[in-house]
Amino acid sequence: MDALASSSTIDEEVLGEKHYKTLRSCLKLLERYRSLQNIIAILGEDELSEAEKVTVSRSKKVLKFLTQPFFTAEKFTNVPGVYVTKDETVEGIDRILKGQYDEYTDEPFYMAGNIESVEDKWRKK
Repeated sequence: MDALASSSTIDEEVLGEKHYKTLRSCLKLLERYRSLQNIIAILGEDELSEAEKVTVSRSKKVLKFLTQPFFTAEKFTNVPGVYVTKDETVEGIDRILKGQYDEYTDEPFYMAGNIESVEDKWRKK
């Protein structure tokens, strides 16, 4: 699903304050990242401002963090499935958006599960 193209109603009363604010911040970040795609394709990431580089880095981490390993894909990926709660996902994205993992590369976010799994993968690298 393309979250930026979705026309679903985002309602703070339904989602709760933290989920709503994190979602709005995340969508804003991903919209900015999408707007940088042409510049990146033509000039490369090295030509971006420092603020734009942060946007790109955090966006990549969010997108990879959302690739949580599914139980149904285990036999195809050889990656054990993991159950991650909505609250764990929101918390992980919130921490990424706040820059808590700016020193991390984006690799440990891929197929990690919750944010603690990302931290474990980073420590083991």
